[in-house]
Amino acid sequence: MKNSVINVKYSGSILLLICIALISCFKDKGNYDYNAINDIAIVNADTMVFNAKENLFIRPVLVQELANNEDRLKYEWVLNAMASNSANATRVLATTRDINIPMPLTAQKDYYQLDYKVMDTVTGVTYRKRISVLIATDYQVGWALLERGAANADISFISIPGNKVYHNAFSAINPGKVLPNTAHSLFLYNIPKGSSGNVSYQAQTVTAVLFDNDGYLLNYQTLGVLANYSSFFTAPLSIIKPEYIQKLDAWSSSNDLITINNGLLYRRYYSKGMLSFSVPAHTTSDLKPYYLAPGGEPTGYFYDTLNNRFLNGYGGVLTPLTYNSFSGDGFDAGNVDKRFVTMGQSSNNTVAILKDAEGLYMYTITSSPKKLTKIAGPAGIENSPGFQFVQIVPLMYYAVNNQIYVYDIQAQTHRVVYSFPPNENVTALKLQDDYTLLAATYNNSGSVYFLSLEGTGNVSGGAYTKKYDGFGRIVSMVHTESK
Repeated sequence: MKNSVINVKYSGSILLLICIALISCFKDKGNYDYNAINDIAIVNADTMVFNAKENLFIRPVLVQELANNEDRLKYEWVLNAMASNSANATRVLATTRDINIPMPLTAQKDYYQLDYKVMDTVTGVTYRKRISVLIATDYQVGWALLERGAANADISFISIPGNKVYHNAFSAINPGKVLPNTAHSLFLYNIPKGSSGNVSYQAQTVTAVLFDNDGYLLNYQTLGVLANYSSFFTAPLSIIKPEYIQKLDAWSSSNDLITINNGLLYRRYYSKGMLSFSVPAHTTSDLKPYYLAPGGEPTGYFYDTLNNRFLNGYGGVLTPLTYNSFSGDGFDAGNVDKRFVTMGQSSNNTVAILKDAEGLYMYTITSSPKKLTKIAGPAGIENSPGFQFVQIVPLMYYAVNNQIYVYDIQAQTHRVVYSFPPNENVTALKLQDDYTLLAATYNNSGSVYFLSLEGTGNVSGGAYTKKYDGFGRIVSMVHTESK
């Protein structure tokens, strides 16, 4: 009996709730109000470069979906220290819409990460954008130019962010150092932070200028001399004649360096904590300073002028390329009857330029089948100040006097793509990322031209995009942007 009473009371309660719900529905007039979300798009470059001497000034564009003004918005600029690979602590740099403050960050190799936050105080929704910011010195982002003058050589610098030229920067920064006119090459390699086995190593930028009987290792931010090239060997050198430095991208997964001194190959095992170059890898060769590795293979190719042969550096061991007869041409890569000129990579193939009394030849080392072809170019091609190979398509740029040519490797054709004024001859060429060609010229004084390239190999618009004047005779150029 008691249970029956409880069930009746329970059923009555449910019936009462149903009635209340129905009454509520009858009173509902269908009027629903929602606060729409005011979506905000933050428009700004993902990466920015600033000089350490200037203000940190960023003015993003804010695009709001609904609001017409920014009174309802709050802002924060936060330095994300964890993502910046920096010793700086995570902190708020500003709470204004734009940031425009004296530079709070020091110059470094890596990018800082700034998080820009915009909060809509009406909806409570916060929008974010991360901006990678590189803080650089005057000499950190741009082009270093090795030039020869009347008495000595010097290094000038084109600062890309500031579009400014610093003439004779090396001598101004290093008044007690002489850079002789035998200086021939500039090198710069960015080595990322990493580890190998139990050894961890920090990120490093190696910058060097080499001359006949030594060289200088430079601070990549200031161009100040850090040490002599000859001091970076585990044992003293009997003959100091530096020719080349190369980061060892392909021999292993490490970031070791190799150098060629007096024709001998040395290696610096940075991945093993070694900060100096070891004993030479061989003693019976005279290597030309070219190390190349096609398609990520763990190998490099060298040319031995002492024994007139190509060498394969697979696994860090130098072995001669074996004899091969390609299409009946009888070319023996282990016993070459031609003089070596240069080597490069194009379309994942390693190619070498050779010459004899009859002209120039291209030996394609890594194609299938391998082949040797005659380059029937214009008179004087063998005297080009450089041969620049495009990576993505089979093209090669070179210069004869005041004209730049492009050679189509597959079609075996040449054509002029740019002409400078008469007597303004090209002294150096350098490709940047396959899309920009730098040409240094000289006629009583030196100039540098920036030429944008089309996929066909032609110069875009037939004209240069930038020109800088007032240099000596430029013989080497290197791009110095931090990676």
